[in-house]
Amino acid sequence: MTLEPYDSDRLDALALRILDHCARVRAIARQMRDEEIDRLALHDRKAQEYLDRFEEWLLKAEAELSRARIKNRGRRHAQKSRSSRSK
Repeated sequence: MTLEPYDSDRLDALALRILDHCARVRAIARQMRDEEIDRLALHDRKAQEYLDRFEEWLLKAEAELSRARIKNRGRRHAQKSRSSRSK
């Protein structure tokens, strides 16, 4: 697995892509209700596996964000301390 750098714009683009997929699933559900179709037989094992892996990816992303925030706060605090000592 390769680590890919993500900025906030790239994360937003990913979120929009996911929302587009969600909208398609919702459209299928709406059309089923409109057409009074009770059930569709769908293979969902792969989709469920992808969602499980995506949830794991999100947990790792949240943990990485938490670490980055702590490091950023520490860096800013150190900069403030250095600048206040030099005055």
